[in-house]
Amino acid sequence: MRIKRLRSHPRFRLEGASDHFQSCWELELNPGEETSPHRHYEREELLYLVSGRALVTIESIQREVTTGEVVLIPPRHSHKIINRSNRPLHALSVESRFDTTEISYEEQKSTAPSESLATALSELAPVLNESEAIQKLVEIFNVGSQLSVHLEASRDITAQAGQEAMERLERDVMNAVLEITKRYHDEN
Repeated sequence: MRIKRLRSHPRFRLEGASDHFQSCWELELNPGEETSPHRHYEREELLYLVSGRALVTIESIQREVTTGEVVLIPPRHSHKIINRSNRPLHALSVESRFDTTEISYEEQKSTAPSESLATALSELAPVLNESEAIQKLVEIFNVGSQLSVHLEASRDITAQAGQEAMERLERDVMNAVLEITKRYHDEN
């Protein structure tokens, strides 16, 4: 498996130029390879299959996807891509932020951020290869970012409690990073 973040042209830098665009990735899976199940907490993903055939799973729904087809993966939905063909699979993935203002404050409160971090950690494999480790690190930092926004926007928290929660969040994210690093080093 090969995952490569594509660079923006220096004169037309995309990162930060839009409220929505975040990154573009090139994905290559050899026959029989698959990505680990993962989710993006603040982003939706648009997957374009350049060549090959894939079995794409979003939550419990599986669909065969062929060259030229596009799949939208909504935020917070577990997904994975499997190459079940006998040829290499090539895909492009464009990730963009979704507008959290469309989600009500009550709805944001009901999706407890600490559960999101626990979910991301619970999905860790015992041993991670390089691309899985990178995916998990990105996921953990995205969850941490979402949680910090959650804490800063919370109307039901005092300044002291907010500071303590932020420090606890930082420790939890760093512990997750250390755990991912350990599982990656165990692989090598």
